[in-house]
Amino acid sequence: WYHLHYRPLALLSYTAIYGVFDMDPAMFHAACALLHGIATAALLCLLAALGFEAGVCLATAFLFAAHPLHVEAVAWISGMIEPLTTALVLLSLLCFVRRQQTLSLLLGGCAMLVKETALILPALVFVIAWWRQSRDGHVRPWRAAGMSLPYVPLAAAYLVARSFITKPPPPEFAWFVVTNGPAMAAATLTRYLQLIFCPWPMALSYRAEGIAWQVTTLGAVAVVVFLASRAGKFGGDLQLAIALMLLPLVTPVLASPMMAEGMRVQDRYAYQATAGGCLLVALLAAELLGGFRRSRFKTQGLLGICLLLVPLGSLAIYRQTAFWQDGLTLWSHTIDLVPESEWAAHALGLEVDQRKNLAQAERVILRGLHYHPYSKLLSHDLELIRKKQHPEAARGFQHGWTG
Repeated sequence: WYHLHYRPLALLSYTAIYGVFDMDPAMFHAACALLHGIATAALLCLLAALGFEAGVCLATAFLFAAHPLHVEAVAWISGMIEPLTTALVLLSLLCFVRRQQTLSLLLGGCAMLVKETALILPALVFVIAWWRQSRDGHVRPWRAAGMSLPYVPLAAAYLVARSFITKPPPPEFAWFVVTNGPAMAAATLTRYLQLIFCPWPMALSYRAEGIAWQVTTLGAVAVVVFLASRAGKFGGDLQLAIALMLLPLVTPVLASPMMAEGMRVQDRYAYQATAGGCLLVALLAAELLGGFRRSRFKTQGLLGICLLLVPLGSLAIYRQTAFWQDGLTLWSHTIDLVPESEWAAHALGLEVDQRKNLAQAERVILRGLHYHPYSKLLSHDLELIRKKQHPEAARGFQHGWTG
């Protein structure tokens, strides 16, 4: 039950690549890069269709294309689901803005069958409809709700189909979520917000932030939202950017109590949310350059800011991809950043064990047990490694021998 996955189109996507190109990893990586390009282009077209200035559209697209947080989603074949889902969601929103509702619903349904995070599509449609009305000065919530209503049956149909495939969680899990869920959700959301605006250093496992940092981060977001609500047209644009950033985080944040400790925050889960973060940065930069009366200079100034940020992002991407060459480098990097990670110690121990370096694998597991002395997972790993080191003693133990 804890897998909670019903992603038929994602599996079909992998199957299609395999059916045409067999197990050639270059083709899987090419598909990831292509989907990232499509998602970037869809974001650019969506912002243009919403009426944002050319400079804001280009700046957002450039920042999104070179965001270091996307390394896991684009460089890791298993992360291909993220750009695929995001591309479908953004294309669905683009068709909605262009009043091509049938195509928008079709793309939205496909996005939900790729990954559960697309279930926020009705909320995204409502926010965009509300924002467009506020720009025109005629806010009618019931009309925005009516525009998003056709997307609700899509989500309901997906949830019904999913209920026949996945198993429900056990009853005791509900009590665990009630008692531990809010704290886990706050810590997870705080880390995602930090990674969107300060994506370095990155790893497959992160340590939990302290309460003080959580309160400070979430309080800053609340202040920005409050100030935006009183800033007229510019405030509405900021609210849209914040909604595009926070709504895609709803699913990974709510699902965090179901994930293993140390694996609750994954870079790839924030892939779509970075679109809103990049738009927020572009809007703030445009406001700082608002003193230019001619839009041409304003656009040039925004692109100039991108010329500073995009190379930094590209450098971070280049540095980060070096850790994705194989499992050994990936988990070694994670252990260096988060030495207390139980999951990283387990994974690194397995990687070293597969390379027949049993002594090194034992040291890795013992180091993990130093931080987690009562870990059943690491204790089991250590037992298996020592049986491989001393097979005769292991066979003797099985026959009831002692000593």
